[in-house]
Amino acid sequence: MAEQKRKPGRPPGSKNKNGGSGGKSASSAAEKKERVRLTAEQLAKKKRIKDEVWAIVLLALGAFLVISMQTDATGAMGHAIQTSFKGCFGFLAFILPYYLLLYGFLLFLRRTAHIGGRSVFFLILVYLMAAVLNSARFLKDVGAYEWNTDFIGELFRSGVELTGGGVFGMTVCLLLDGVIGVTGICILCGVAALISLMMVIDTPFSQFFDAWKLKRQAARQEQEEEDETIREAQALMAA
Repeated sequence: MAEQKRKPGRPPGSKNKNGGSGGKSASSAAEKKERVRLTAEQLAKKKRIKDEVWAIVLLALGAFLVISMQTDATGAMGHAIQTSFKGCFGFLAFILPYYLLLYGFLLFLRRTAHIGGRSVFFLILVYLMAAVLNSARFLKDVGAYEWNTDFIGELFRSGVELTGGGVFGMTVCLLLDGVIGVTGICILCGVAALISLMMVIDTPFSQFFDAWKLKRQAARQEQEEEDETIREAQALMAA
């Protein structure tokens, strides 16, 4: 009897190699995805720990500076810190401790960008721009001057006595005054401070306006519903 021809197709007992390969590929993709997820979680956890550590450091530093700037409890070191900061930044020296405390709280509550080189740079820039803005109001009191050690010392003393903006602020203001004037200084520093603040909090200012707008709309709608309820009640009473 003639041997029957084998029909086209896979020989009996053979395995679906493509199916096996596809299963392995799917499994590998799932494992890779899981590894990526775990890695991302670990990185996020490390960043969170770093933020909390720096938040505690900033809160402690801010508290120490508050005591140093407001009292004599920290001794000679506190007095030296107070004199140095006032000589450099004038009245803004008293704002620095609270600025650090505020940032520390916001960092701990996850209301700012993760701390790093960029966020620290913009954090410092906000404070420096505020120091320059504070110094701009003292420019009218500066007469003829010559850049020398005596003049720098005078700027330092005026900052300590709070009759000037301190060495840093007054120096920047005097350098910019002849180029863009007081108005230009205020605009430049104001814009730079706002942009830097936006980078620190990692949130566009438009988001705050949108939230405020939604809150007002909700309040208006609630008031309209309350007024409608009152009108209906009055109509029922009149009937």
